[in-house]
Amino acid sequence: MKKRLTVRNLLRVDMVLVMALIMPTVAWADCLPLENLTANDVTDHTVTLPFTEDFENGIGFWQVLSGDETYTGIWDVFEQTKAFAFWGNGPQYLITPRIDCPAEIKVTLYYAINNKDYPKSFQVGYSTSTNDPSAFTWDDEVTATVFDYKKYEHTFPAGTTYVAVKYTSNSYWFLYIDDFSIFVDGVLPPAQLSASSIASESVTLTWDAVEGATGYVFQYKKANESIWSDEVMTTVTSATISNLTADTDYDVRLKTVVGSDASIYTTTRFVTATEVPYDMNFESGMGRWTMVDCDIKQFENVSDIWGTGRRMQAAHDGNIGFQFSLNYDSRETPQYLISPRFNGDAAITLSFYYRVPTNIAETIYVGYSTTTNDKDAFTFGDAITFNSSNWAKYEHTFPAEARYFAVKYASNEYRMFIDDFCFEKPSSYAKPTTIGYTEISETEATLAWNIPSGATGFVYQYKKANDNTWSAETMLNTNTVTLSELTPNTYYCFRVKALYGSNSSNYSTYSFQTDARVDNLPYSEGFENGMGGWRMADCDGMTRILKTGLGGGSHSGLCCFEFCRSDQHQYLISPHFAGGMPKKVSFYYQNYESYPGILAVGYTNTKTDAITWIDNAVNANGGAWTLYETTLPATAHYLIICCRKEGNMLYLDDFRISRILELADNADNSTAIINAAGMTYDVTLSGRTLYKDGKWNTLCLPFGVNNFAGTPLEGATVKELDATASNLTANGVLTLTFDNATAIEAGKPYLVKWAADTNIKNPVFCDVTIDATENNVNFSGGVFKGTFSPLTIDDSNRNEVLLLSGSNKLGYANTDRTLGAFRGYFETPATTPAREFVIDFGDETTGIGIINHSTFNVQRSTFNVYDLQGRKVANPTKGLYIVNGKKIVIK
Repeated sequence: MKKRLTVRNLLRVDMVLVMALIMPTVAWADCLPLENLTANDVTDHTVTLPFTEDFENGIGFWQVLSGDETYTGIWDVFEQTKAFAFWGNGPQYLITPRIDCPAEIKVTLYYAINNKDYPKSFQVGYSTSTNDPSAFTWDDEVTATVFDYKKYEHTFPAGTTYVAVKYTSNSYWFLYIDDFSIFVDGVLPPAQLSASSIASESVTLTWDAVEGATGYVFQYKKANESIWSDEVMTTVTSATISNLTADTDYDVRLKTVVGSDASIYTTTRFVTATEVPYDMNFESGMGRWTMVDCDIKQFENVSDIWGTGRRMQAAHDGNIGFQFSLNYDSRETPQYLISPRFNGDAAITLSFYYRVPTNIAETIYVGYSTTTNDKDAFTFGDAITFNSSNWAKYEHTFPAEARYFAVKYASNEYRMFIDDFCFEKPSSYAKPTTIGYTEISETEATLAWNIPSGATGFVYQYKKANDNTWSAETMLNTNTVTLSELTPNTYYCFRVKALYGSNSSNYSTYSFQTDARVDNLPYSEGFENGMGGWRMADCDGMTRILKTGLGGGSHSGLCCFEFCRSDQHQYLISPHFAGGMPKKVSFYYQNYESYPGILAVGYTNTKTDAITWIDNAVNANGGAWTLYETTLPATAHYLIICCRKEGNMLYLDDFRISRILELADNADNSTAIINAAGMTYDVTLSGRTLYKDGKWNTLCLPFGVNNFAGTPLEGATVKELDATASNLTANGVLTLTFDNATAIEAGKPYLVKWAADTNIKNPVFCDVTIDATENNVNFSGGVFKGTFSPLTIDDSNRNEVLLLSGSNKLGYANTDRTLGAFRGYFETPATTPAREFVIDFGDETTGIGIINHSTFNVQRSTFNVYDLQGRKVANPTKGLYIVNGKKIVIK
């Protein structure tokens, strides 16, 4: 059975069913988290007895009915130990798979809660028919009132097909159910199974003898694995298991054998000792460390400012450290952070870093235990009272008998940060010093350090900060090394020790982060999921990601980045952006209430270059979110934001960095468009004006626009040519039929107009993907073409190019001229010029006339011409007429 529950991370409840003499093979399902189910949602699955379940591998074929969708389910209790937890309002049900046993059965389970102020109640019942809750007969209600697991057991009648736990409380916090067993009474299992003489690679098991036993069979496995070892038979009441892995949870199960019969399994869990050297930086969790009497009223949130536990603002190196936070409910009760167990065969030197972010004096004690990890078993040293916001190092050597180490937070004043624990054997030889990097990229890091006097070489190891296993030891003859094939945007731990012939120093440690390279633009960061590759430099311990509802909140979403007040400049550094093109930068900033802040914006070309400041002092005042925009040159790889010490708190949110592509109205853009094809840009049509005067603009873009809202085309009437309804006849009659368009295709020409408003100069289209494909509209007798570069009109093509003029007239050019880029024109054969036209815009007057033709030669055999009063006109002059049912203007 698991050890006493300590209130730390979410606890979980495990159930074990044991019913016959053969352990079934169970196909586990990955059911984390659980959702509400009905009794028929899970395929019925029958198990034979004895059957045990501890939920280490998921929910299997159990069913959860009416469970809270958010929290009811499998939860971690002690890191790798899992259990089932009920949460919220009942009734909720946890129902076994179908049981196949004609005999009377016995059921045992263990239960606990995680908040003694909220007792929880449940009932256990059985069904001899279906797994519908209405089919169960329920035992008396049981109330759980303590953290420690308590045992429930009851005998149910022959013919039982399902067993269930009915959660009956109506309050929050958790009820945990664990080690649920169903079995047939018979051979007694061994009692008092325990692990002793626990070392890093071995353990001794002992148990009480069972009268009449002819032997015992045990198996073991790592707790996070599903396959047990081969059965080991013994006739004595002890056994030693060897070749284990250090600092690892193991499960053992043991049964009694009497002739051909056997008991159910009895189980225990033990943890192999931790070997030195050992480091803990809290990057990937608490490991095997425990918190006792700590203020952890909420689920772990590393970005939160309150609560004891892992927190981003507590990091010494890396992203995360450990924070002690005051306990308002019990300020006189010390809080404890306790290490895993060590196999002490020699003295151990313990070191860690600590600081106080508030300059309010805090007190801790450091101690050790030679027996258990109970808080009362520790011998503590003198008080350490500290009030500096600078990191300080604690270091002390403890006797070889020490098995556990603890830090006791006794002051409970406000907050204290602790990070980067190191356990090692004492050494009189000097360590390497001043480790640092000379170059770091996305996948490589070159590190160097000072050479201690007399050192003959070095040994190093490295690992990802959230990994448990170090690389193999590698020897060096120099004081520099390049680590390759690293993962981008990842924190690494590095350690190196000096060799002195056959002796060595202890390790010196160093943490670094590889670059986070961003090749795909546009890029956005709102800090909703952490730092996202951004780095902090010279920042106050309170500078962090802030959740909505605290301080200035966020511009959008739930989070933003907060610079807290500091006596030094603080820096926020972007990931590494690919160079080679200018980049547009935008973000929002806000000061705190009436306290003005000052920020500076700059960039660097490499990590070692000096910062080039674009804006050295941007004043944030007024307490409202304000948009900032600027442009980085093509050589810039890092964006730098500085919160200047002269100001106060600042909030930043919704960074956006995008490629900039400027396409000229009067230059050849073909090469730029081809090179940019397939990539996303913010595109500026430099030199182009979109006129909002009620007249038509022609427009052809090298990208699509699927939604006009939020673009320069918002509010425009957009028309596309209907090729099937447009034609140029042999006698020169040009019919152009246009339909409304709600989107624009790349390379396709359109007509666009607005009612009277302010013209758009140098329009900018954001987040568009470049497409160099021409998408001309071919119709019978002609083509509606678009241009990406200027088109020269002269004698060679004058009679082929039909233009829409600035005065909203359609016709051929009288003189040489140039049509600007990103426009449209009609191309007709020189041998068949358009002499007459019919323009159809649906219910809209064309407003288009003919230029360079003095008459409008209507062939009476083809069309009749009417004025707006419906009178037939034989020889129309200038004016508005109805021709073939369409409105035209003759000028």
